[in-house]
Amino acid sequence: MYCRRICVWVYDKLHPIKPQPVRNNIALNFNHLQKRAEQINSLTETEFTPEIFKKMLKERIEKTNMETVKNDVRPFLKNPQEMNIWSTDYFLQLAYMIRLEK
Repeated sequence: MYCRRICVWVYDKLHPIKPQPVRNNIALNFNHLQKRAEQINSLTETEFTPEIFKKMLKERIEKTNMETVKNDVRPFLKNPQEMNIWSTDYFLQLAYMIRLEK
């Protein structure tokens, strides 16, 4: 169930056309993300920098089985064909396009 919620969140945030934050050039509030990472994972500011975040995100995307993600998300979509574009390379490109606001 937790995985499905994450997958739906990922779909909402990273829509196949182009996610809203990327399309609208909206920066990710890194200070907020950093505070949540400290709360949840006990990471300090020095352990969770923008560079470390991008590296962790890239590693997680590379390790993710996209077919499993698609299968988890498919029941929640009106148009599952939108996922045809989903691939490791696609999500790596989106990750590269994320702007961080400090």
